[in-house]
Parts: sequence; C-alpha cells; structure tokens
Amino acid sequence: MLNEMMRSWRFAAKCLGAFSLVFATSVSAQSDASIPHITGWIETDPATGYLAGDICIAATPSALGGSILLHRGLNVRGVRNAVTGAPLSFDGYYDARNIGDATPYEVAQGAADQGVCVSYVGAFPVVHVDAGERTTDDWKGNIAFDGKTVRAAEQTRFYPTLRDAAGVEHQQVTYDVEVRCTGCKTIFWNGSAPVAGDRARFTSDRPRLLMLYAGDLPFSTIDGVHFVGAEVSADAAAFVGTSFAAIARIHEDYLGVAMEDHPSLLSFAALGGRASRKLGVNTWGFATWPTIASDGRLPFDKLVPRGPDGSLAAGSQRYFAHEMAHHYFGVRYAPRGPLRWFMLESTAEYLAARAIRTLRGEAAYQGLLAGYVRNSPTAVIPLDQVTDVGQIDGDYRYALGPLLLAALERRIGEEPLRRALTSFITNPPSQEVDYSYLRARLIAAGATEASLAVFEKACLKPTLDDACKAEAGIGS
Repeated sequence: MLNEMMRSWRFAAKCLGAFSLVFATSVSAQSDASIPHITGWIETDPATGYLAGDICIAATPSALGGSILLHRGLNVRGVRNAVTGAPLSFDGYYDARNIGDATPYEVAQGAADQGVCVSYVGAFPVVHVDAGERTTDDWKGNIAFDGKTVRAAEQTRFYPTLRDAAGVEHQQVTYDVEVRCTGCKTIFWNGSAPVAGDRARFTSDRPRLLMLYAGDLPFSTIDGVHFVGAEVSADAAAFVGTSFAAIARIHEDYLGVAMEDHPSLLSFAALGGRASRKLGVNTWGFATWPTIASDGRLPFDKLVPRGPDGSLAAGSQRYFAHEMAHHYFGVRYAPRGPLRWFMLESTAEYLAARAIRTLRGEAAYQGLLAGYVRNSPTAVIPLDQVTDVGQIDGDYRYALGPLLLAALERRIGEEPLRRALTSFITNPPSQEVDYSYLRARLIAAGATEASLAVFEKACLKPTLDDACKAEAGIGS
C-alpha cells in the first residue's frame, strides 16, 4: 500500500462537546519575536462545508508590512487593527492573483504595524466519500470535507499567514486558538493532542505549521504517539514506536541534530483523484510535521505493515523516513528561493535512501538508485541554471534530486556533504538559495573546487547520462 504511495509521489507533486485546554510542549520551545503569534477562533461544520474564523496576528512590523495570504475559497469579512479594533482598508479581492492555493491581500502601508485581525468565512463542497462520491482531484492545499470530517493543512492557508515585502512567508506560528466544530466528536490540531468534543482551545509557544482535522473520527494516544482517524491495536502502536525510533536514530546520527517530536499519524479519506484513490487503499500522503497523514482511511494496523522479516515493510520504511526528514528540511529549515523544492524534497528523499541503506543494506540502496534513474525526467534545467522554483517539478524533486545528492556524496565525500546539510539546519540562511549559494556552503564544509568541478561536469546537464550515473555509484 505505502509502496504504491511512494510511486505516486512524483505525480502528486505536480498537481494533513466539552471545552478543553491543550498545551503543546517541547524541549526547545521558542519565543522568537520574529515568529508571528496568532489568537482567535475558527468555526466549522463538516456536514455543510462551512468554515469561518476571526484570527489576530502579532508580528514584527517587517513581517506585517507585506501581504496576508488566505485560502482563495475564503471570503474576507473585514480587517482591523489588533490593538484599537479600528477597521482597516485592504486590497486584493478584485482581479486576484493567487499564490498557490491562497489569495494575497494588502493592508495600507503602516496601518497594520500594531498587529492585524482578519475575519473571514467560506463554504466548500461536501463530497460524501462513504456514499461513493468523488471529485476529480485532492491535494494538500485543498480544504476537504468528506461528509464526516474537515481537513485543512497549512498549504491551504485556512488561517491568515503573513508574506513580508521580501516574499518570505511566515507559515510557522505560535498560537492560542479556539476551535468550534458543529457535530464533531474529535478535534485534532497539529502539534497537540487530539481532543474529544466539539470545542477545544489549543495553545503553543513552539512555532508550528498548522493543520485542522476534525469530525466523527476515532483517536488514540499511546506512548506519546497520536493515532488520529482510525483504530490501532496496542501491538501495532508499539511496533510503530519502535520503527520510528530506529529511523529517528539514523537521521540524528547522520545530521548530529536531535529529532524533538514524536510523529503523529493521521488516516484520512481522499476526496478523489486517480481511480486507485479510494477508501481502503493507500496511495497518497503528506506531512505537516509532526503529523504524517495517509489516505485510504485505513486502520493503522494495515497502514503500517510488517515485512517478511518482521520489521516495517520496505516501502513504509522509505516513506516514513522521508516524511520524518521533513522535521529537518521543512521545519527546522524552511527553504525558499529557486532551489526550494530541491532543498525540501530532494534532501528528504536522500536522507530516506540513506536510512534504507542502513536498515536494509547496499542492495536495497542500489535498488532505490535504479528507481531514481528510471523515474528521472528526460530533460531538465541543470541545477546550476535553475532560476525559478517551478523549474524543479515532481520527477526532478523525488528522483533526479536525490540521485544528484548521492553523486555529490561520492565525489566530494560523505563528511563535507553531511556538514553542509547540517549547517542548513543549525544555521538556516536568511536569503533565498540558488546553486551558487549551495556551492558556497559545500566549499565551507570542506568540499574542494576540483571535486565539485568533476561533479558539475558529469551531472549538471540537461539530461541524465551514464557519466552522472557512474558518479552516483549505480551498480557499484
């Protein structure tokens, strides 16, 4: 099942009652003033597709001086000063130029420096998946109502996010938010424990990417791992904990940086897409760290299968190793610039391949490299010529990208590459990253000009050829 999901990544990339107070804690809770803090409430009704909110954002004037992004299906009721409550004029609703799944709105220059509040409302189609209804597609940026639940990940911008004048989007936030969910039995807010009931308040001083999943759904918390959306046996939960710990140790040992969170698992129903996307079949997933979400609405005993040797099945190991790597490349370091997708997804897949090599040996690793070769695009813009984030598409991100990193490791040495990747996590760049910047980091980490020149001659070409395959060690 998860093997099929792995094969689908490159395609998916082209197109996670009572009033309760829940605290999200961490050993590295942050109070960085540059991190936006949001307060307010969100209301939703899974049965009707209704979603509304009133969210206030406190941030630095530089962050507040750009635009506000909100999902294109949500209508702004009004914007006001967070301190005085005075209404603020805004623009962006006429002839909107969307950024991904969101519409940017601009408030008059300087008017929002004290903080801004956005009131909004929207209604979305309800696709009754259990009755056999389907849509043409589903994706992470979709605000999805399946007749029983609502799902909205950070990519949707179901909460207003700031995009400063330099184009940097501040999606990770600290928060104090109340969620009211009509008819809901469970509310899950990424980074916090799931809550039984139709109302809950979530707070955290740790920056998070936000995701809401709520409705008529089961949940369990076992040994610190949240299982949301499906049932799990005690045996499967223990197996998950052991398997995740093994993957975490491999990532930690390589990067020298601790993984601070227990992953949460979420099982949901996709609204549509390819014919294989249906209840009981897992073909697609995404991560909003620390939540790893998988479609099919499968029980976790089936979603996390054992292989013939009794360990986590190989495809599942690779999938979870990739998603857990996003704790580093995605959360600890949020890439931007022309190489965003390379630094976000290719690095995660490279780390997953390294984990498979440790867990399953050289033959399994060589099998992954061969798969990267098969799935690499026939023509690309070489990495050192990429000038736009859209030039690195799904096949580039998930196949060619990790193959390039494997070749880079063999040519410049494991240690220089390891030190360079770790530096992005421990000392994230404030600027956009292109190849020249990545190259400078590699040199600073110990790579030589001569070794980089050999790599670049072999691999930075419009097509993948035998010279680059040899650099990656294909068949060696």
